[in-house]
Amino acid sequence: MKILNIIYLATCIILFLGACKKSEPTSFSAAPQIYFYDAETNTGKVRDSVMISFARLGNDIKETTVSVPLEFIGTVSTSDRPFRVVVNKEKTTAVEGKHFALLPEKYKVMKGANKAVLPIKIISTSDLDNKTVQVVLKLEKNESFDTNFQFINSDLHTMDLSSYRILISNMLLKPSWWDGWIETYLGTFSRKKVELIFDVTKMNLDAIEKAATTYDWDLLKAISRETQIQINYMRSIGQELKDENNRPINMGSNVN
Repeated sequence: MKILNIIYLATCIILFLGACKKSEPTSFSAAPQIYFYDAETNTGKVRDSVMISFARLGNDIKETTVSVPLEFIGTVSTSDRPFRVVVNKEKTTAVEGKHFALLPEKYKVMKGANKAVLPIKIISTSDLDNKTVQVVLKLEKNESFDTNFQFINSDLHTMDLSSYRILISNMLLKPSWWDGWIETYLGTFSRKKVELIFDVTKMNLDAIEKAATTYDWDLLKAISRETQIQINYMRSIGQELKDENNRPINMGSNVN
């Protein structure tokens, strides 16, 4: 009886292990899926748009190239593969040739790569001083890639990543990070102050944001102190620097 019990136990173990064995993965045979994949650096959350404000880039910047990132699911190829992108004219308010320009000669996934970038030239014009326009890009299926991939974001929302919006403006809104302790260094936010900081330190708003969000207090203090020195000098010769609301410009209380 003891031997029968041992045989029965062994048989159950074998059957159990067989049931728990993972199935072997099948080979990937579906068409490769290409999609926009622009993930925020700090949170990892994927976004379907980006805001380009020339006020952030410096006073003399009139055009720039935005490299929109893409990825794909599928087998990496041993040859270059083109992908197709078009402008969604129904949703686009920017004027091609005036506010943006496509660079189609670079629209391909290089051999051996699983990522690509879509370069778009963005142009600053005077009509953007008081408005924001957008260009909406749309990936289309071609002989190399399909485009119907549905992505579940970190907030569990499903996204269609075949479209991507680029918002373009010369206007400048107060960033969410310019608050609290940051104001003790930089003072009250204004566009004129951002322009002054760039003139004095050559630090645009992107560089200031990096210092603020990485808690580089020494750099923030240096930026604030150097700018305040210029403000004080101009004041000493009778030239009060004022913001767009006609208020005197000053840096924060931690400038000294």
